[in-house]
Amino acid sequence: MEINIPQNLNTRDGREEIPLLQADINLIYRDKCITSLLDSLPVITLLINKYRQILYCNRAYLELGASDPKELVLGLRPGEFFGCAHHNDSKQGCGESEHCRYCGAVAAIREAQASKEKATKEARITILKDNQEFAVDFKVTAAPFEFSGSQFFIYTIEDISDQKRRKILERVFFHDIIDKASSLQYAAELAESKLGAELPNKQLTLVKRLGQEIVSEIMGQRILMQAENNEFKLSISKASSHEIIQRSVEQIKNHNVAEGKQIIVSGYDNYWISTDYLLLNRVLVNMLKNALEGSKKNDIVTIKCYPDGQNVVFSVHNKLEISKEVKEQIFHRSFSTKGTNRGIGTYSMKLYGEQYLSGKVWFESDAHSGTYFYLSIPKELKQA
Repeated sequence: MEINIPQNLNTRDGREEIPLLQADINLIYRDKCITSLLDSLPVITLLINKYRQILYCNRAYLELGASDPKELVLGLRPGEFFGCAHHNDSKQGCGESEHCRYCGAVAAIREAQASKEKATKEARITILKDNQEFAVDFKVTAAPFEFSGSQFFIYTIEDISDQKRRKILERVFFHDIIDKASSLQYAAELAESKLGAELPNKQLTLVKRLGQEIVSEIMGQRILMQAENNEFKLSISKASSHEIIQRSVEQIKNHNVAEGKQIIVSGYDNYWISTDYLLLNRVLVNMLKNALEGSKKNDIVTIKCYPDGQNVVFSVHNKLEISKEVKEQIFHRSFSTKGTNRGIGTYSMKLYGEQYLSGKVWFESDAHSGTYFYLSIPKELKQA
């Protein structure tokens, strides 16, 4: 199969000679195995040569334009393909200007060329279209690919603009809402201290409790998102197991899931632990909450801590058995027996306890003993 490259192709210095470029393009197009494989990929995928010129563009490109890609992009460089506003800043074209020194799209290719290994970068590209500039965030990956004795590169392009914008909005939202919720909590505590004798104590207690729960829930969601995105930074400090347990119990005992139920701390031996208190607290609160939700009115939930070699183990017990169906899915994200849009509690226990606290989370459940959830963590957590 013979493919003719565009007649107006840029032939500036630093690019492959036209006859050789034409030969490489025809080589690729004749191999239906390669073209079919590239066309099957759901993201825009280019096959480029060592001069960073496009030899093939897969069918995912057609979702963005009405023309066949070979009539438009063969022989171009990625910046010219994107429509980058800076691709003409240098006489040598895309990848050669001062601006290009800081471009992830160029850096990924050059790193893959130098290392002979796959390289992935984020690229913030300003696209010029109809005399208007648009800012786009791409994730680009370049991977070496040898074929017929020549070195090529597979180059994938993913538009992550929505993800980046969402992250920024999430950060702004969490900052503002936590600030307002904390102000509500402070106002309730101030009212309790100054007006407690004049206002019904029950109402003040309710306002204070709701303020604490709002702050806790918002903080929990922010921590979860940071942990899932590998953005959470450990803050290791020393704390006593007794204090950690007591504060976790205090945090959950006024929650509506604890109504009519009792929480008992079993054993009073105290152990000093160096760990991330915030994450440990989230795990223990979720363990308690899960046990309370799985209990009936007047039931008792028990929490304890005991040593195990270089580790300490926290356990939470309630007397009801977990069903077989739930046992098989309990740590899956979004699985819940309590309806849709729930189910992150047990998932987050596993995420925080194992990925960040270097521990292990598991459970045991049967009709005779009820259900135990365990968290085993090292007494001394090391900073990664």
